Amino acid sequence: MWVLGNVSLVEDDEGNLSVIEGIWMDITERKLSEEELKSSRELLRALSAELQVIREKERTHIAREIHDQLGQALTRLKIDLSLMADDLPADRRHLLKKTASMSNLLDEAIQSVRRICSQLRPSALDHLGLTAAIEEELSGWHDRTGIEYDFVSCPQDLILDLDRSTAVFRILQEALTNVARHTNATRVDIRLSNKGGYVNLIISDNGRGIQEEEVYNPKSLGLIGMRERALQWYLAFSGISNAAGFDLVGMMIRVLIVDDNADVREGLKRILEKASDIAVGAEATNGQEALDRIEGQEWDVVLLDVSLPDLSGLEVLRRIKSQRPDLSVLMVSVHSEELYAAPALRAGASGYLPKDRAAEHLAIAIRKVSTGCLYFSPSIAERFQIESGPAGSQTEGTFS
Repeated sequence: MWVLGNVSLVEDDEGNLSVIEGIWMDITERKLSEEELKSSRELLRALSAELQVIREKERTHIAREIHDQLGQALTRLKIDLSLMADDLPADRRHLLKKTASMSNLLDEAIQSVRRICSQLRPSALDHLGLTAAIEEELSGWHDRTGIEYDFVSCPQDLILDLDRSTAVFRILQEALTNVARHTNATRVDIRLSNKGGYVNLIISDNGRGIQEEEVYNPKSLGLIGMRERALQWYLAFSGISNAAGFDLVGMMIRVLIVDDNADVREGLKRILEKASDIAVGAEATNGQEALDRIEGQEWDVVLLDVSLPDLSGLEVLRRIKSQRPDLSVLMVSVHSEELYAAPALRAGASGYLPKDRAAEHLAIAIRKVSTGCLYFSPSIAERFQIESGPAGSQTEGTFS
């Protein structure tokens, strides 16, 4: 039995407690209805998940049958036709022309079979993994839509079990469909990472954005499908509206800029205004102010100058890594990368970017270090044997 009670105290004219009033209601029927509704939703979600599994198995089966039967038959025809064309006399020009035409038709048919199989179930997902499947999907999507993209995965070959890889891949496909149909975007950025035990897929574009009412609109079947796929595997899903894009399964990259030069800070902010998935949350003009802001707020990336008026940038870096070992710090400076990259990396930096290269590379560097990877120029990476692996994975003996 469920009971809802409401008790109030009544005072007399002198302020003394005189009466205790109470109202008690039997809400058992309401609670049972709520439990029944909750149970019904769980059953529907379980049914939806089972239907998704069945559908994915059927798509895989059809794709395999098309590949093994139709694809192989077309390949054999192509080989036989090529051999037959080689045996034709040179003076049988009309037959040579006909076989060339037939060969072109077979090539188109083989390409169509590959495309259909890939749409049903990309073979890369089963044989090469999630990252390779996403790269293949993005390449084809760019060819179809003309929309530019930037894809960063860290680690480079992220390994998930097949069912979760499928869920993430299908969410990506639906998100790309929404970008192409509804956003009027010219560029999309995709970041896939495994950080802190969580897989994050973040998709942002420079289009019109998405309103909150659209995210929760019952007619937004694509978003509902993405949300249900995420919930099926206990993933987090969020459709977040911002000035220039849409983020999926993730948040904006929150950046703290630490530099004592006001003009430089303004310049860095103007560069990052063009990135739909990066937000400058605050600025600090010296090392102590930076440490105070880091202690009081959550950040994804700190842009840290090497030269500060009170503390050296490297000392601030060491203190940051002592307080927040998982926080990514990207050093930015006018000083030589050849001179400062190794000390910065030893102190725990996730990357080093000369300020004269910030306009072209700053957003790319921030996205990369935010996923837990390292960012250095190719020459420095080769010199110190730095790979695009998780930050902190290098040993002191690596440096020369």
